[in-house]
Amino acid sequence: MTILADFPPPPPSNEDNENNYDDLIVSIEASFGKLSLLIAVCDDVNFRNQIIDRYETELKPEIRPYRVTLDRKEPSLRAAIAQLIQSDDYLQKNSKAIITVTGTEELYFLRLGEERSEQEIFFGYLQWTREALREFHYPIILWVNTAY
Repeated sequence: MTILADFPPPPPSNEDNENNYDDLIVSIEASFGKLSLLIAVCDDVNFRNQIIDRYETELKPEIRPYRVTLDRKEPSLRAAIAQLIQSDDYLQKNSKAIITVTGTEELYFLRLGEERSEQEIFFGYLQWTREALREFHYPIILWVNTAY
């Protein structure tokens, strides 16, 4: 009799987390004045929020942080960012800023009687969003979890 077990990979060490954090900061600082869509992965919402707070605090003297949450009914990354920029004079001047996007973890993968699930709609938008995002000259950090 053969027993197969699917063990999850070991969690990253604190050193791995620090190295990933340092890489994220370097990527953010190197991307001002041009589109930079950075994908960050974290399954623990509380830990993710600690990381966001940390990089916003670290960058804040020179870079203004912004946060936006995807709308589950219309999970368009471009629309969420465009709405934020439209409502803020500082962002309209292409000043130094970073935009953090959360909410993907809330999107349903089930269709629930609809033609497409919230995740399918989100990924459909992402297929053509990259070109549409070129008008934004900010580092954009999109947080996802490993379910994606």
